[in-house]
Amino acid sequence: MASFSDLARDKTRSDAGGPAGKRALIIEDEAMISVHLQDLLESLGFTSFDFAITEAQAVAACQANRPDIITADIRLAEGTGIGAVDAIRQGGGDMPVVFVSGNVRDLAGRGDVTCEKPISDRSFMNAVYEALRRAAGAGQGGALH
Repeated sequence: MASFSDLARDKTRSDAGGPAGKRALIIEDEAMISVHLQDLLESLGFTSFDFAITEAQAVAACQANRPDIITADIRLAEGTGIGAVDAIRQGGGDMPVVFVSGNVRDLAGRGDVTCEKPISDRSFMNAVYEALRRAAGAGQGGALH
């Protein structure tokens, strides 16, 4: 099976047609899904990507490079996407988040933006726009230009 480094494209691409410097953190332990999410985010103008397959990697990646948006699966190789997002938020990293999972019912009552697996391109893009809209309304930034 291919690794993330084999599948993920250059993390500093700036030719996606959108604003340079828009960074996304993709928290997902399935490589093919990560690459699909990267492709969709590139089509929305994101040009720089970090990837995490565990809760600890996600927190470390966010500390190293503050993303403009986070996508997170709930169940990871180690830990959970919920735990990662909660730790990031607790550390002062309140940024737009889209949970992408086959278990979105596990998020009931949190008020987070979700996208159900299997992923529909349209539903994912709508979820990203909704997360960015909410963040802009809350003064978090993150809007696409």
